[in-house]
Amino acid sequence: MSDWGPVFVAVILFVLLSPGLLFQLPGRHGCVEFGNFQTSGAAIMVHSLLYFALICVFLLAIKVHFYLVWIWITGYAYFIADWLSSLTDKAAASNDSGGVVHVLL
Repeated sequence: MSDWGPVFVAVILFVLLSPGLLFQLPGRHGCVEFGNFQTSGAAIMVHSLLYFALICVFLLAIKVHFYLVWIWITGYAYFIADWLSSLTDKAAASNDSGGVVHVLL
């Protein structure tokens, strides 16, 4: 089981916050421009600060985790189900799960 939460959050935020792709803050001719596919030094700085702030919120404050479980042979399905139930039992027994988002894919 591997934690892919930081990878998915970083890639999605990188694509969404690329200056000029969806929006540009500050724009060349106004405060905000949408979909102009251009950039400037100020926009790169603002978007990188937004990226850093949102990465900190999602990974440090919200603690997003994606756990990928790969099942190679169907004969191990019972073992995987038993293993997953033991994980949920451990998570329910610990009181440290407050505010943590766990997604099992």
